[in-house]
Amino acid sequence: NLDAGSEVSIADEDDSAPVVDVETRVSIVARVWSIDSFPDGVGNTRWAATLVDATGSAQIVAFKQFIPLSAAAVKRGDTIAVLNGEKGEWGGRPQVKCGPGTKVVIVSDADDVPEF
Repeated sequence: NLDAGSEVSIADEDDSAPVVDVETRVSIVARVWSIDSFPDGVGNTRWAATLVDATGSAQIVAFKQFIPLSAAAVKRGDTIAVLNGEKGEWGGRPQVKCGPGTKVVIVSDADDVPEF
């Protein structure tokens, strides 16, 4: 069922429209295996972390203004949630890129969960 402001119609064969770019967004929860950043999180133009869970590993990466404020507090062993990240890959490995609207939240501290 559609709302009152929406409709669906069958297009004629001669109907055309420009291609629309679609960005696939994802949210994941996983543990931090490693961090690629300066320890104090100051002066970085790139922040990255390798995340692991029962299904495998993926990298989260953020550049310049999209580095989350929580990045300086994230450490190895923390469980974090990456909300509304951009799905992709780099070097054949899964990657989630932080962009506009992406949030990184620490779900549990490394001290609160068993070691790897």
